[in-house]
Amino acid sequence: MRIDLGSGKNKYRDCIGIDRINFKETDMIHDFNRRIPLERDSVTFVMCSHSLQYVDNLQSVMQDIYRICRHGAIVCIVAPYAHATVNMINPEFKQLFNEHSPGYWTAHENPAYQDEYPLSGFNTVLPQTPNNLAPVDFRLLRMEFFYYPAYHGFYDEVELAYLRQSQLNVAFQVMYHLIVVKKPVTSADLLNINPNELEEPDYVKEQRAFTLSDEEQEQPLYLDLLQPAAVPKEQISGKQRKPPVARKKGTGSKSKTRSHQKSRHLKSGGRKKPVLTR
Repeated sequence: MRIDLGSGKNKYRDCIGIDRINFKETDMIHDFNRRIPLERDSVTFVMCSHSLQYVDNLQSVMQDIYRICRHGAIVCIVAPYAHATVNMINPEFKQLFNEHSPGYWTAHENPAYQDEYPLSGFNTVLPQTPNNLAPVDFRLLRMEFFYYPAYHGFYDEVELAYLRQSQLNVAFQVMYHLIVVKKPVTSADLLNINPNELEEPDYVKEQRAFTLSDEEQEQPLYLDLLQPAAVPKEQISGKQRKPPVARKKGTGSKSKTRSHQKSRHLKSGGRKKPVLTR
């Protein structure tokens, strides 16, 4: 069985649409803040496309999803990213999501995503005790962020992780692909799953189409102010950075700097550059 929780007017293909509103595409009218009326281990795929931010108790809903899913079921969650002001201020959103969210849905680490936590540190989720961790095991297969246009094509993944976790309005949406684990699995079993074959909403593909090619753009900023002093960026990204060029003192330095800025602005096509704050 395949289900779409909060299917709305755009039910995902080949799914049973579950929604509290009786849309034309709704197959089951149900508020999934309450127990989902499906048998244990009966579901093989779950789509949650911009629906979980409205639930009252996220961990309770995740626990119920785990109950109805079979071992090996895939769960796709698309949700608002926590560090966007338009999401933070929305009075209807009861839950927000970021790179740390999957850590609350399993007791197992995911070393493949250590680079996602350059500022806060890997595995910094609260101590995973029975009091704050639901008895579920959703392993993260894939985590993807969707960025505002100003950040398309300018930064590599490590730099984007710095920006996301230190600034507002860098990313607006996050998508997770999780696998339900109810039997022993190995890391090799999880690595054998091809992330390119995981299902996702059609609008996600359209959102990616707006991403600009790295080769067509020039990076407008460096992230020196965001790097912890004890962890040089080249040690994280594996890249060797060129030493900074000392600026000459003199009356002409100010005008030369303005000329250089104008040249960079023209090279980038006159696009407005993101502003970093401490």
